[in-house]
Amino acid sequence: MHSAFRLATCAIATLAISSTAFAGGVGISTLGGANTEKVYFYDGADNQYIDVQMRPTWGLTLEAVLGDRDYKLSGLMRFSYLQDSAPTDNVDEPAGYVDRIDSNGDPLPPEVPIRTDAKNIGAISAGLVWGIWGDPTGFQVNTLTAVGAGILTTDSTEYVFVEVAPGVQYTLNDQVQLHASAGYHLRFRKGASHGPTASAGVRYLFD
Repeated sequence: MHSAFRLATCAIATLAISSTAFAGGVGISTLGGANTEKVYFYDGADNQYIDVQMRPTWGLTLEAVLGDRDYKLSGLMRFSYLQDSAPTDNVDEPAGYVDRIDSNGDPLPPEVPIRTDAKNIGAISAGLVWGIWGDPTGFQVNTLTAVGAGILTTDSTEYVFVEVAPGVQYTLNDQVQLHASAGYHLRFRKGASHGPTASAGVRYLFD
């Protein structure tokens, strides 16, 4: 896992250093989406099962845009605060499941030892916004590709991730730009998890 964090850190540093600091902008965006999570549970015979749940994610991000406003290719650094919602104990009992019963012989629900609070995450990423069609100083269709890491978590479950998110942007004037995107988010930590991701926000540009 340490090598994956080093790779993500090197990619972020390379993008930051290689991009000019004299052109670009800053912005703020809201984030939303979902991500799969493995939920382990047990039956009356202490057999272990896994239920994969798609749980909502939301957050807020600060952005640094790297590059001239009239370029069709620009860099994007993101510093995000995220929350992964807690899984539920509503699991599907598989074939062969042995019912749990109490001392009176009455059935009990599956034993699901899960977290009950939302997970707070601090994340950082670096990516490129690729102009596909249109005018970067007006309306443009684009695609964001990014690599990053969830570097601060409340339960020591740091991870690396990649994202691909097609989107649109509209530059109102020389300074103000609106944008929105929706795509795919893939995480790696002792295996892979994934889900949809979306963002929308505003940027202040300067050259």
